[in-house]
Amino acid sequence: MTNSRVSNSSIPELKSSTSMSSNSGIAGEPTLPTPVDAEVVDPSPRQPRVNAVEIRSVIDGILKEIEQKVDFDRGGFTKSTVSTMRSRYSEFNWIICHTAHSHLWSGNRGVDWEHWHHELDVYGAGTIGYEIYWARSGVFSLNGDGGFENWAYTGNVQKLDGGRVLYFSP
Repeated sequence: MTNSRVSNSSIPELKSSTSMSSNSGIAGEPTLPTPVDAEVVDPSPRQPRVNAVEIRSVIDGILKEIEQKVDFDRGGFTKSTVSTMRSRYSEFNWIICHTAHSHLWSGNRGVDWEHWHHELDVYGAGTIGYEIYWARSGVFSLNGDGGFENWAYTGNVQKLDGGRVLYFSP
């Protein structure tokens, strides 16, 4: 086994800290650089005001409560869902829809809009699927059957084409 040693000549000589000049006011402290054009940098990424995951957990809890109250009343379920969500998150427009539809939302998913699917348990008859959207702005078009049992919405909305096309704004 070979022992390797480092010669003292390869280690740089350290100067005594007392020989350094100081602008800290304390003898022996190193000189601190003086910034000329300082730039404040915030390394943390911008976070959306509203967290989509948080909204999802709230929606799940509220949907369970609404389901227990409305039982077979699908129209009551859709209306209660959007009105409850709007009262909780008024900065968003809310839509729930069971039938064929299309949409074009503005902004980024998870920040400016989001979508979830929910299966409403219709006791003794299986489930009925609903799509739930929240959005700051955009266009929603109902392509299937209307009626509160199939869809409901609330928010800052303009109705076009007999109320089947909705334009939502912030």
